[in-house]
Amino acid sequence: MAEKGIKEAGDMCMHIMLSSRHRGALEKSSQGSICQSPRAKTRGGCTDIYEMATYTELTKDPIIDTHLSELEDTLLEQNLCRIIEPFSCVEIAHVAKIIDLPIHSVEKKLSQMILDKKLLGVLDQGAGTLLIFDEPTADRTYPAALETVQGMNKVVDSLFEKWAKVGADFV
Repeated sequence: MAEKGIKEAGDMCMHIMLSSRHRGALEKSSQGSICQSPRAKTRGGCTDIYEMATYTELTKDPIIDTHLSELEDTLLEQNLCRIIEPFSCVEIAHVAKIIDLPIHSVEKKLSQMILDKKLLGVLDQGAGTLLIFDEPTADRTYPAALETVQGMNKVVDSLFEKWAKVGADFV
């Protein structure tokens, strides 16, 4: 579902780019080469922002450059999540090798994802590994106890009101 949104956003960026001043030679060269890149073929679409971001003609426009940067970050996050999903502990070098990026870049992005709480885990820089935690299950004990205390509060309040009425009758 998120992949569909990225593809639509990528298509929108391409449409904006092609309908603006970048029409012509850039349309033929960049779109054709992006769709024909090996990465685009393996991913099943023309959503390869990694390849698109290398064209300096595209990055001259600040709006397109901003959108491309955001799309590149989103794609990188999604690809990292897909790669590390089956692991509970994985070497950062292995992830960097799979995604074909420098170890430092992968480590930086993983740490950013951990700080943004997009990934539950810890980077062990000494061992060069990423320890991934399971999603914590919601503990219903506290809400149930709070509900019980609130119910007890209502009972005590009603008993106090009844005592106040009965006590007034005796005085």
